Amino acid sequence: MAHRRLTREDLRDGAERPVPLNSTPAVIEGLGVVLAGDDGCVTLYRYGLAAEVWTRRLPAGVYASPVADPARRQFIVAATNGLVAAIGASGKVNWTRKLDHPVYAMPTVWAETGTVVCACFRSTVAYLNASTGDVDRLVEVPKPWDAAVDGIIAGREIYATPVLVDDLLIVVAGESVVALDDQGRLRWQVEVGSAVKASPVVLPDSGTVLIAATDGLVRAVEAKTGQVHGSVALGGRINGTPYVCGDTVVCGTRMGSVFGLAADAGGIEVRWEVPGVYAPFSYTSFTGAGADVVIGVRDQQDIIALRASDGSFLWQTSQVMGKPEHDGEVHTTPVVTSDGHMFATSYDGDLYEYLFRPASGGGDGDEA
Repeated sequence: MAHRRLTREDLRDGAERPVPLNSTPAVIEGLGVVLAGDDGCVTLYRYGLAAEVWTRRLPAGVYASPVADPARRQFIVAATNGLVAAIGASGKVNWTRKLDHPVYAMPTVWAETGTVVCACFRSTVAYLNASTGDVDRLVEVPKPWDAAVDGIIAGREIYATPVLVDDLLIVVAGESVVALDDQGRLRWQVEVGSAVKASPVVLPDSGTVLIAATDGLVRAVEAKTGQVHGSVALGGRINGTPYVCGDTVVCGTRMGSVFGLAADAGGIEVRWEVPGVYAPFSYTSFTGAGADVVIGVRDQQDIIALRASDGSFLWQTSQVMGKPEHDGEVHTTPVVTSDGHMFATSYDGDLYEYLFRPASGGGDGDEA
């Protein structure tokens, strides 16, 4: 395992203090990761974390994870002051655009239309030209119910990342789910009745989107029409985005349980449940680490791996390295590369890189 602690001088007293890392790094396969911090610095680190290839600094911190735009060989990074930047793999800043509202959701690259979509606070969705950064359109989506009574946090939406299904953009907004076309026109709207913090999840080849809400219900919605085909109650608040692994959808609740769901265009049901301590920490989500393997950060702030088909435990990480003032915690959703690396970060400025041990003959898969 490689480790790097990011610090920045505090101008008030000259002391070096950790830079909180709230987002998941973006991967450049075979080279390294692009990391964005709360100090606004966006940096490309080579594998091994010893070499810093380039750094660019935005005028505000970054909460949203950077996202790759492969067609233009650039990364889209959104800052908490509403500034959006396109940074090439070489570190060149291709364009910047300042939006009127903060961006905390990971941007969505709409490759077919050459558009970057940013879901912003104040329940606004911005369509930007991916090549120039020009704002093509701004779309207002439903606000949370407490906006009508001037709730003090009503303007702090949207957090969830919109997803694409064919020619539609699915956005969770307040207690609603909406579908927008490439012109920002509303195609349908479904009232969920509870806040949604998790991003929508697309079931491949089924035309179905799963919406996991804070009331513990996971709904299967037809992407073209918005028709709800079914739902299942998991008995606890859902913050993190479910993950589709093969024919199983893995989802955790804040009550501690992890569920494997069977979902398709016909409905949704529980396939297995693992009660206990494996549910994702805070707003982190499960993600994939190979065939039939899902990984996530649990409340104990280490990374665990489960078998997607039955929920059985596979492995967990340790960040104990004997370093002073290092608590060894992980706080963000990990990312796994196709060439055997895994990266994760912490609110305490820690960037971790793990290597997977290749499986020997007859094994169940790689181990971290």
